[in-house]
Amino acid sequence: MHTHTLATTASWRGAIEPRRRLQRKGIAAAMVAHELAQPLAALMANLDAAAHHLRCDPVSLDGVREVFADLAADVARADAIVRHVLALVRDERTERSDIGVAEWLVGCAERHARPAATSGIGIAVRCGRDLRVRGDLVQLERVVDNLVVNALHALSGARDRGQVVIEAREAAGELVITVADNGPGFPAAVLAYPAGLATTKRDGSGLGLAVAARVARAHGGRLELANGAPGAIVTVRLPTSTVVRRQ
Repeated sequence: MHTHTLATTASWRGAIEPRRRLQRKGIAAAMVAHELAQPLAALMANLDAAAHHLRCDPVSLDGVREVFADLAADVARADAIVRHVLALVRDERTERSDIGVAEWLVGCAERHARPAATSGIGIAVRCGRDLRVRGDLVQLERVVDNLVVNALHALSGARDRGQVVIEAREAAGELVITVADNGPGFPAAVLAYPAGLATTKRDGSGLGLAVAARVARAHGGRLELANGAPGAIVTVRLPTSTVVRRQ
């Protein structure tokens, strides 16, 4: 009887491990699919722009060339996101580089400027020009991109003019980046589970916050959620070792 119990336990453990591997693979696939949504949307927008230029009489060749250059950049960005997000979920360390924080954050704001303006939402960036950090740029871009997308979604039904503020500063030996909005803020359930698959969207998965938290941890930092007056505030803290100061 005892031998049978041990055999049953061993068999159960042997069956559970493949399930865990499948679960990890499922989460990895979900994260990659989630992160590809933005570059794929850019691809579709540029394809529409190319079709518009081709319908012109005469055809706007300069416009087509410009759009195809953008399409090539979109494809390259999608490829980079797949590779770097897969490395993230596999806990593989990627190559780190010296990053200008202002350029990183302004680039993020520019990527979202058009949909934000369409919804009557403003995006502002506040960051010193000499602040730099060492990290995986593609992964760090996913952090702020996801936080801005979440903020834009929270503001989509706002009656007053929406505003998203991205701010970076160095404080107490840390690089501190905040993404704040003047929307309704986080519900208590999300604040209680910031690094998990929590979401305020009816059809959301919570993967945006999960990816952001995982990237922060991979860089030795952390993610913090809070409510302002009004709105939501997400803070990304990276340790002193990642901050690069210009001499």
